[in-house]
Amino acid sequence: MAGWDSCAADLLRGRLDANQQPGASEAEAPAEAGEVVDEADAPWNSRKSRRIGNRTNRFGSKVFRAALREVSLESPEQGERRAVQQGRGQQHAIVRALQRGAAQGCSAASDTASSTIQAIMSVGTHLRQKVALLAAKHFGWRTEKSAAALSGVGDEASTRGKLDLLDEDSCKPMSAEVVETVTERLLFSYGTRPQTALVAEAEKLSISKDSLRNKLLEVASAVQLASTQAWNMWLHRMQQLEQEKIVKCLLSLTSRTYDETPLKVNVSQAQGSASSGVGSIAKILQTRLKVGWLYEVTDPDHQEFGKMIFVHGWVPTQLQILERTTAKDISKAQLDILAEVSDGSIVMPSGCFQVSVASADRYSANGAAERAITSKRVGETPLRLPCLVHMASGSSTWMLHVVEEHVSAMVAAGLVIGQLSGYRALRKLLGDEICSMLVLCDGDAPGGDVQSYRVQVYDTYLSLNLSGEDTISAWRQKRAVQRAILDRFICGNLQDTENVFFFTKGVPMDRETAMHIVRRHIVPALLPGPIRVFPRHRWFGGELCIDGLGLLAAHHGLLQRVLLKLTKDVVSAPPVSSWQTLLQASGWDGAVENLVAEYPQADEAENADAEEPVVAVEAAPQVSAADMAAGASLDWATLNRSFKKKLRSWAETADVHVLSLMRSAMTVIVTLLQRFLARAKSKWDLQQQRKMASTGSRSYRLTEIFLGRDILEALVSLQVRFRQEIAALPVQSRNMQNRVLAFKLFARAAGAIHWFLRRQHDKCPYLVFGLLDPVSRSDVAGRLEKLPLCMRDAFTHEFLQRYPKSARMTSKKALHQLHGIALLADVDISTIECRHAAVRRILMARSTSKQVGVEVLSADYLCRQMDAKMTEMAETLGILQHQREMHGILSIRQKRKKRKQLEQKKKKKPKRTGGGGRQRAFFRARLRGRKFSGYAEQRTVMRQLHQELRHLSRAENQEFARLGWFGTLSHRAGNPSFGLHGPAEAVDPPGMALAALPAAQDLAVSAVCAVVQETKSAQKEMVLREASSELQLQAALSMHVAEDESLQRLAAIMPKFWPEERYAFAADVFPSVSWNGAAAEVAQA
Repeated sequence: MAGWDSCAADLLRGRLDANQQPGASEAEAPAEAGEVVDEADAPWNSRKSRRIGNRTNRFGSKVFRAALREVSLESPEQGERRAVQQGRGQQHAIVRALQRGAAQGCSAASDTASSTIQAIMSVGTHLRQKVALLAAKHFGWRTEKSAAALSGVGDEASTRGKLDLLDEDSCKPMSAEVVETVTERLLFSYGTRPQTALVAEAEKLSISKDSLRNKLLEVASAVQLASTQAWNMWLHRMQQLEQEKIVKCLLSLTSRTYDETPLKVNVSQAQGSASSGVGSIAKILQTRLKVGWLYEVTDPDHQEFGKMIFVHGWVPTQLQILERTTAKDISKAQLDILAEVSDGSIVMPSGCFQVSVASADRYSANGAAERAITSKRVGETPLRLPCLVHMASGSSTWMLHVVEEHVSAMVAAGLVIGQLSGYRALRKLLGDEICSMLVLCDGDAPGGDVQSYRVQVYDTYLSLNLSGEDTISAWRQKRAVQRAILDRFICGNLQDTENVFFFTKGVPMDRETAMHIVRRHIVPALLPGPIRVFPRHRWFGGELCIDGLGLLAAHHGLLQRVLLKLTKDVVSAPPVSSWQTLLQASGWDGAVENLVAEYPQADEAENADAEEPVVAVEAAPQVSAADMAAGASLDWATLNRSFKKKLRSWAETADVHVLSLMRSAMTVIVTLLQRFLARAKSKWDLQQQRKMASTGSRSYRLTEIFLGRDILEALVSLQVRFRQEIAALPVQSRNMQNRVLAFKLFARAAGAIHWFLRRQHDKCPYLVFGLLDPVSRSDVAGRLEKLPLCMRDAFTHEFLQRYPKSARMTSKKALHQLHGIALLADVDISTIECRHAAVRRILMARSTSKQVGVEVLSADYLCRQMDAKMTEMAETLGILQHQREMHGILSIRQKRKKRKQLEQKKKKKPKRTGGGGRQRAFFRARLRGRKFSGYAEQRTVMRQLHQELRHLSRAENQEFARLGWFGTLSHRAGNPSFGLHGPAEAVDPPGMALAALPAAQDLAVSAVCAVVQETKSAQKEMVLREASSELQLQAALSMHVAEDESLQRLAAIMPKFWPEERYAFAADVFPSVSWNGAAAEVAQA
């Protein structure tokens, strides 16, 4: 370990050969071309050599802290000379010295057992992170290897061309303080670095844009190089321990999750080419790589003899550029990623179980690429895991294929109404239409079937059955407010398409006031935002589009009315359904030909050639393919008219209440997606780790897939829906056609879930991981023992070759290997898809004036990976809040909140004195005439009275509330809250000339006080009778809200409706005033 530590310390200082003599350095490692040795650095080198010699046999954070302190020993002149001397020779010297350091670390065997265990447990955590941080000061991006690795393309000539284009200011060395600040900003911002342009980021750091760009590439290169070399050195060390018979490697595991997306970036070309520096469409390939090794301590003299240690971690990866997504290109890119972990000199022992786990979508080229990787990496057992979320979304797509006309209409509605102008026009039309149909009703809302249908509408279209957890948290309060507003005012017969019933519930109101409430509150509740575009082939989001349109359709048929008025300037085309198309042919042969012509996509997708171009653009109406290839612009006016024509045809001829059938069927798959996406998060892993620490057992994703509890619940839910009536379906739509359509939707959903999910996950390779479940372990072992060869995949076959019998399958060694594989295996690519969105946002933020180079995009992506991992580690250890408080770091949300508080700073209000209220009335009744001997007694009595106040009966609460209300009215009138105090005994203090009143005079004063008290009581009753109408309406509405059973269930959101609270919403689509503010407007009108 001494050689490894000293090498790491040298690495941090950028002088890796400093601990050797000059002659020995030249003999062992001759200088490369372009490498310059400066003799002026000798005093500094000797000083470092002496300190390095004193650190022998030391390991840990002290070494790195000392190395960080020594960074400032370098003189400014030497730093400037070093910046000039950076080049290809230094990069080769770093790699060569790292390899020598690894060899030194391997040659020094550990003398004690504790040092061995410490070395194993330290890798992948603090050591690698500190190396990555501090090495960023000395690793330059101006080297061919790092720049080419980040860009994914290019050669030495192109890299030299970039170096020649740099100006002198960007090449000047920065001070140590600036370097430290920039490095901390890039790698240790704990998720608070926003996605902004480089110019804004550079201004915040007070450096130039080019300097920040260079430092970004420099830090990213350092993270990648230092992390991969750290893993290499550790593997060399463990190989040495294996040769010494101290440990034995049982499992070598690599887990890859990858996916690609098309983006327009500036791809580096060869120097002098015509297309150099021109933005082009390319495939961005993202890969997440995790590695792990399982070791068993085999030294009988070791105190940990027989124990197994599983070391695992992640490897930072850069973005890769692919011109075409062929199997050849994908396999080459994945092999380049795998080559970063091992340099090829490490050979695993013969008994080691080498497994390569890969998770990707079902694109045909991915399978061919994995077969090519398996053929080139001999000895590894492949384990292929298709994306689980893609299978669930494919089930939704297959289910909705029978309502393709409605899906197309929803897409058109999202494109037309989703625009700002269309959304504003629709809201205005919706308000006018409701006002024209408005009927004022005084009294309570009807019950029975009318109320039951209204509740079904709210439960269907205002539920929290949404795909993403973030979506649920964002819509929870909004939908609760929508439901409360609609259930308060528009609570009549929703199936009536001629009238909209507005219930005042005892509040005097004219028609103009009701129309004002409709436009201010009800229209935003029915249409809270633009209609979402229905995503045909994406995971989730379709339920939001159906909810927005379905809510309008279920309320008095408003959807058809407003759509017909919105599209009145176009003429609808006659719809042509699929069954009418089949009637054009004659006989069974004609039907088959039409079906084959209509649905050719399935066979073509299976046999698609991987050599096809990566980007396919859907042609717009009246634009030919040749014009699209030539770069012709779309005719957006014609496209918009075609969408409006389709939308009008759907509103005129189709039954829009089919949306309730679609939503009912989608609810099952959306619930399934919720659980799949929640299980894909790192939060689920953390919960299972805590469960493992507390109970000794945990679950894995592969085990959950094999058990199939979620899939079974989805199928049971569909089975129940076959026997139930469709919720939120009006009476006029309950016909045989919709019943058949509902049966088709449910049957196709059940069949798709069974075909894509249940049928596949009950077999190999998921069957093997059923051994990790203690309940089903014996049954699974029996099934695997009898499993024929034709039903095994490569991983299952290799596992059964090693453990053929049931007793060996359930042994400690076999289960530990399965635990390690299940821990690192990913069953979906949802996190990669989310990273696509993050990369796209970064690209859009940086591409304001010109196309961003892919090397900058890749460097930023890699630095954000490191920052996210550090944030995750800090959250796991519970030190994130401490770090933020210590460094004064605020999250983006906290910064926004603080900025609003500074902008809307209000004046300090004077302290409120006097008044009434339930608490004051209670304390006056209990403390009247009470005297305290001291503060301790007063505090004790007050605590007792507070406890008594909390446990009052309902009748007593009402009585004290009534007295408190009278006190409030008296205080507002300018009088004491609870009247004058009664007569008290006169006191004759010693030393003062005060005489006590005679008894007769005392009685007279008491009588006068009693008359005055009766007068004040009468005055209070008079004030109550003569209160303003606004106050009466406020009190009446408050009492009505308190007695309303439906609003009692929404007690969590009721504070939003009281005068002292406000509910603000973006773009003012919700009421910005309080609930009782509307009643005040009614009273003033």
